[in-house]
Amino acid sequence: MYNDFCANFFGMIPFGGGFINLIIWVVIIGAVIFLLFNIFRSDRSTEDSDVRPGQRPLEILKRRYASGELSKEEYERMKNELR
Repeated sequence: MYNDFCANFFGMIPFGGGFINLIIWVVIIGAVIFLLFNIFRSDRSTEDSDVRPGQRPLEILKRRYASGELSKEEYERMKNELR
């Protein structure tokens, strides 16, 4: 009787039962969910992106023109396209 209890409680039945097996599977599934969440979240946010949260396209265009990335002609053309 004691041996049956220990075998089931400490997870000596492979993949079939036991409290330790339950904990191991919860940790594995949690790790997979955590990794998937972080992979998909990092795809959307790149460090070198010009877009910051809450910025509108015209604000980005103005900032690029002010920093010298765009000439006046490019700025005017893109501004007209955005409107």
